[in-house]
Amino acid sequence: GDIEPELQLTVELSGDIFGLVIGSILEALPIKPSKVAATLLPALLIMRDYPRFRHWLEIRIGKDRGKLAINLAIAMAQGVSQRPVASMVDVVYRSMKLRERNARRKAWEDREGELCAAPAGPPRRPELTWRPAEMAKGPIEEYAERAWMLSLGGFAISFLTTRSFQRATAALFGALPKPARLGREIFASELGFHLASRGLIVLDPDRLKLLDRIDCLVLQGDFLTSQ
Repeated sequence: GDIEPELQLTVELSGDIFGLVIGSILEALPIKPSKVAATLLPALLIMRDYPRFRHWLEIRIGKDRGKLAINLAIAMAQGVSQRPVASMVDVVYRSMKLRERNARRKAWEDREGELCAAPAGPPRRPELTWRPAEMAKGPIEEYAERAWMLSLGGFAISFLTTRSFQRATAALFGALPKPARLGREIFASELGFHLASRGLIVLDPDRLKLLDRIDCLVLQGDFLTSQ
């Protein structure tokens, strides 16, 4: 399998660990958190969680490199702004993602000979049909679309009343659905890990993150009645 995603996760995990160490050391010392990093952190988190705000970066350096650059910048900003708890959460999350990637690679290596063997006959081309409608947004996406507009309004009001850009950025944090996103990401990673441990290879792991949009489940009748 492709090891590039694992290398990217390893680099991001190293950045989170570095941010955790730096944040813990600075918090123990009589040093004030960096105001610049604390101010930039909400903007970086919004760029990470809302694709529309990082589109310009992905166009210039690519999607994967843009994601890597943003995640490393967040790790450094959390360390300098002395947020070791947030860094610890990211370390746990990246560790679970890396474990899933390793399990998927091992499952592929175990079944590569079987899956890549010469077919017994000419392969049958699957019939592709277009979706009758666009994929519905999940509950997290629906909340995020509404919340970021409200957060900008809260940011403006807070800035006008406090005249402090740093205090106003706290309003941006409140609208970021980080717990919900991390919950879904960790669920998908854990599900992918257990599937790979049983020899099942998910070709597109991002599809596991769409399970929260399922509102109807259709089962074949003989599956329920067969012994």
